[in-house]
Amino acid sequence: MSKCDIRITNLQCNYLKSPLGVENVPRLSWVLQSEEHGLEQKAYRIVAARTVEEFQAQNWLWDSGIVESDSTVEVAYGGELVSRERIYWMVWAETNYGSTWSDAAFWEMGLLSAEDWKAKWITDRIYPVGISGAKDDNPATLLRKKFALGSNAEKARVYVCGLGYYELFINGQRVGDRLLDPAYTCYDRRVLYQAYDVTELLQNGENVVAVRLGDGWYNCTTPDVWYFKQAAWRDLTKLLLQMEITDENGSGHCIVSDTDWKIAEGAIRFNALRSGETVDAAMEPIGWMVPGFDDTTWATSVPARAPGGELHSQQIQPIRLIEKLSPVRNWKTTKGRVVYDFGRNTTGFAEIRVKGTQGSEAIIRYGELLDEKNENGFIFYQSEDENSGEFTYFAFSPDTMETTYHLEFRYAEDLNDLQSWFEGNYAYWNAAAIAEDYDQATMENVIALFATENLSEAE
Repeated sequence: MSKCDIRITNLQCNYLKSPLGVENVPRLSWVLQSEEHGLEQKAYRIVAARTVEEFQAQNWLWDSGIVESDSTVEVAYGGELVSRERIYWMVWAETNYGSTWSDAAFWEMGLLSAEDWKAKWITDRIYPVGISGAKDDNPATLLRKKFALGSNAEKARVYVCGLGYYELFINGQRVGDRLLDPAYTCYDRRVLYQAYDVTELLQNGENVVAVRLGDGWYNCTTPDVWYFKQAAWRDLTKLLLQMEITDENGSGHCIVSDTDWKIAEGAIRFNALRSGETVDAAMEPIGWMVPGFDDTTWATSVPARAPGGELHSQQIQPIRLIEKLSPVRNWKTTKGRVVYDFGRNTTGFAEIRVKGTQGSEAIIRYGELLDEKNENGFIFYQSEDENSGEFTYFAFSPDTMETTYHLEFRYAEDLNDLQSWFEGNYAYWNAAAIAEDYDQATMENVIALFATENLSEAE
């Protein structure tokens, strides 16, 4: 066979590209590509080093040697595994068309032993030992911790688990693009944490790490046929967070969840997987995620019971925002409500922009099927709650809110008497409200629907 252009691409560790927080034996995969047909791998060699520069010096952490094999998936790494260590690797392959090297990829180890964890589980209230503190009307909890750095960060990692779901912010910026973390488990058996590189989000001087906690699967409040409300693990929302920082001066800093965090309630007054979400925008503390915010009136965190399950790194493809959908049609029901059809069943959430006097109310109800008249309501099988799939928003003029309520649906129903029309990728509503609760407010509502699903990292 004559030689041709051979490429080694899509290097993955445990089926993830450049993952952080690896804790089990790394299993390495790659893809061979060529313009020619019939490309076959005859042998491979994997080398690993602490830096890309060490490849030039051939200072290997591990060298598989030349292995005669056509395997390109789940090749086990044979070197030593150390907590937090970043390992770069390259693969050489010999084929029937010649041989070539790949570019370098990396993975980074997580916290491999219980002794690596200095953080403690914290929550927002004290409850007697042995008695669950779970309630059916928990507002989402806001947590913040301020700290100072004497110079810029050279390296910074966050290891975090927030139960049931969490959103993480540093200096006002959301960390990562993952949604609905951590992934669902039986929390009294197994609990998953995530690892993030937050080096670029930190600054010289005052910094703030902030977290919003929701109930998720951990504190299900809706009666359903699966009895999640009676789950043995059900308890208060809680946080475990450890941020490890090395600054430009070589000094180390460790910011952990403990009883020195500040805690308050925010705009999300109610949140449940199958019962919907209620948001009062006037309750959101402006600037709570950024330095300079006055949190002296906030409560202090308290120790929480651990959920009971073993703590492990989440090493699966995350849920991400992947697509924006536009309504394909809309109509007004006999009850004066507008129904928007997004064309297909999907899992997603809404972003609404509202303008109105404080206390104005916008209600959106989601569903998967219509009733027999196609107008008078939804058939929604997921819950026994008659308000299932309902998102209620109390406007704070002017304001923008990206809802954190996710569910599977095709139809979104505006329960308010608003005139509707379409423009671009959004459904715009604009009308004078007639209910007393509106105080004659004019509300300009924009709903943008985003689909989410498990997104493959494969090229």
